[in-house]
Amino acid sequence: TPKRDEAYMGVLVDDLITLGTKEPYRMFTSRAEYRLMLREDNADQRLTPVGREMGLVDDVRWAAYCEKMEAVEQETGRLQHLWAAPNNPMGKKFVEMTGADLSKECSAIDLLKRPNISFAQIVVSPTSNTTTLIDQLLGDAITLSGSPTKYCNGNGTGTFSDGHTTSCPLDSGIILSTGYASFLNRPATFTASAGLNYGMNDPDLYSLNFQSNTDICYLEFDFVPTYDSIAFDYVFGSEEYLEWVGSPFNDVFGFFITGPNPAGGNYNKHNLAVVPSSSDIVSINSINNTTNSSYYINNYPTGAVPGIDDPNFTPDGFTTTMQVGMSVVPAATYTIKMVVADVSDPLWDSYVLLHNKSFRSISNIPLAVDLVQFDGVYTSSGIELFWQTAQEEDNRLFEIEQSVDGQRF
Repeated sequence: TPKRDEAYMGVLVDDLITLGTKEPYRMFTSRAEYRLMLREDNADQRLTPVGREMGLVDDVRWAAYCEKMEAVEQETGRLQHLWAAPNNPMGKKFVEMTGADLSKECSAIDLLKRPNISFAQIVVSPTSNTTTLIDQLLGDAITLSGSPTKYCNGNGTGTFSDGHTTSCPLDSGIILSTGYASFLNRPATFTASAGLNYGMNDPDLYSLNFQSNTDICYLEFDFVPTYDSIAFDYVFGSEEYLEWVGSPFNDVFGFFITGPNPAGGNYNKHNLAVVPSSSDIVSINSINNTTNSSYYINNYPTGAVPGIDDPNFTPDGFTTTMQVGMSVVPAATYTIKMVVADVSDPLWDSYVLLHNKSFRSISNIPLAVDLVQFDGVYTSSGIELFWQTAQEEDNRLFEIEQSVDGQRF
């Protein structure tokens, strides 16, 4: 029979037998001195061994339980030896997620004891539905024109959310991968290498590096921007980091846009996936721990190069949030093709993550905004600002600049 510290049933039986309780049909939690331990989230851990002793848990269920507890023990040990410091990637991520200061080195297991920190993982929902992907991607002032097209293995695309519970720089969005989208939330030590050989030699990608490619995955659609610019945010990640940096196994992707150029003529499959302030394509060779390192985050620790070792985000390395922007002609029709592929062989998957609702049209031309209310209050975390414009859609059309004294705006 379960004991008082193992189950409410143990409390009830013990009360009836030893304490002479006169209410045998109800169990009041106030009678359970161990009620903080008798939680739903640890019922498996508390009761499965008891059930095994009583012959109620078969070998299959017991093997699954033992595997789970071994994984919990291993992960607990890993977290005890994973340290966040004020200036390392994990420490910076903690400050970003919580807004709290990290004044000294702290183990990950101790960080879990703090408010607003939980052991969660990025939620991945594989889908081959093109409409779902487009709906997740398109944001303000963009009108879809015609029917979008997609070319990818059936498991290569999907959506994700809760990204900020991991080291992923984006909170939510869509996935384009050369393998399986469902691999995105595995541990950094997991080897995501589907090896599908799906499609051969996308001509647009070939024009970037003149190398054979396979496992092609792309999303292509026509759109009409409302304003004079478009912008979107993305992250590139790959299992090829860091082992294959400098090799021909340099997975490639591109954002190819076609349509009127406001400066004259037309964009003809102009690639927007380039390293900032350069014309270099974004890849493991152009962004890594030694080249353009300010845009790189290492996940898989190699010994010589420390890494986050995220248990819930797969890519061995990935970029910071990369922002794309370009000038367009308002109300004109454009075509964009977002495509990623394995290069030279079908191994070691790569991912392009596109931020939820970030594909948007914005105006770089100053516009008059009718501001009808503006106020601010001090809070424990800083200053909160509140404003209202005459037209709700104008809320994003102005910037707020703080004065040098930090009080006036």
